[in-house]
Amino acid sequence: MIREGPPQAGIESVYVLNVGSGAPPELVYHGQSMASGLTWNPPEDELIFCNAQSAIFGAFDSRLYRLSTRAGRSPRLLADVPCNTVSVHGSTLVYGKGLSVNSLGKLWTAATKDVAAATAFAPSSRYESLPAYSPDGATVAFLSDRSGQPEVWLASASGNNVRRLTTNGNPRSYPRWSPDGTRLLYAVSRSGIVVTPIAGGVSSRLPIDDEFAADPVWSRDGQTILYVSEKKLLRVRLDGSDKRLIDETSPHFSVQESPDGKYIYFSRPGSPNDLCRMPAGGGAIEVLTNELASLHFAMTDSHLYTLSTHPRELRVVPLAGGPAKSLPPPAGTERIGNLRLGLGMTVSPDGGQLIWSIGNSAELDLEVVRNFR
Repeated sequence: MIREGPPQAGIESVYVLNVGSGAPPELVYHGQSMASGLTWNPPEDELIFCNAQSAIFGAFDSRLYRLSTRAGRSPRLLADVPCNTVSVHGSTLVYGKGLSVNSLGKLWTAATKDVAAATAFAPSSRYESLPAYSPDGATVAFLSDRSGQPEVWLASASGNNVRRLTTNGNPRSYPRWSPDGTRLLYAVSRSGIVVTPIAGGVSSRLPIDDEFAADPVWSRDGQTILYVSEKKLLRVRLDGSDKRLIDETSPHFSVQESPDGKYIYFSRPGSPNDLCRMPAGGGAIEVLTNELASLHFAMTDSHLYTLSTHPRELRVVPLAGGPAKSLPPPAGTERIGNLRLGLGMTVSPDGGQLIWSIGNSAELDLEVVRNFR
């Protein structure tokens, strides 16, 4: 199995190699996924695949599949249960029943001047991630499965008046606000980009013929969107016309256009991660810092907010240039690893309030299936 790009939005391929035959590896699967287990099932000449849709926050909706070792076959659902790791020994199937660390994400909020004094934001007993302030700062959109499956939810800036916006939405990216605050844009499972009106009504799928379209964001003038497809960064109009390649030399995460529309800011994975920018029409990539602890960052009209790793702190970077301001790290992020940090952050338009999501420890049960075929 080969992972093309980092797991948060990666493309994976599975090959079968006939050892000693001299033949090249044969591709049997290629898709936007985040596999956590792959093993042979020799009696059936197939693979058992614990696979999930990938998303900017990690694994999404993991399930057990049968995967033929013959090219051109699609995975077939074996068990509609969340999984993590899998093994077959003779007629016994063993798998980890449960979800990734990101299934336990929680939202927290604090004033940027005192990020250590955090309180829970719109709390529930379920998963929350990828918060996004509306342009006027009055509302926050976020992802949660508090209704039983992942959906886009809305809350007032105080964390009250929580309501579900989507039904059967299956979002897998940030819900990005339109510049006028009337619509949300997000990627969905399985593949596609959707626009949903805040006031209610019918969601519309953008007519983009791209099975790997992910992580969309509005341009500042609201006329086009930027989105990622594998390693490509593209721009397209809302009607699907005038699709243009911006860059294909680098992975792109947390893509955002600068307030003046001149630059595209994004992060890319590394050890630690990079914060980059490039001209809005494409061109040379400039690395602004290579000290990001998380691929997520937040932007207002005047500043960038990033979480650095050495030392671990919240950095406030002026978009107009000049020295960054260093603040203590948000509560709960002081020492945890990058995966659990990768659940999103947002800052109110006036820069006064920060909301972030972090994961807790994962728990798995080992399930044994005997006489498996």
